Amino acid sequence: MMSFVQKVSLVFILAVFQPSVILAQQDALGGCTHLGQEYADRDVWKPEPCQICVC
Repeated sequence: MMSFVQKVSLVFILAVFQPSVILAQQDALGGCTHLGQEYADRDVWKPEPCQICVC
């Protein structure tokens, strides 16, 4: 059985490292750039009238 200190330490470690894992996954998913602007995979934007871009 885990002590209270061990449980708190585990929760703290998970809270600190979870955002870095999520950011690493976002970088691996891919994406594209258009005129220097970065877009995520499946993003849709409209740079000009009558023009729709999809990453």
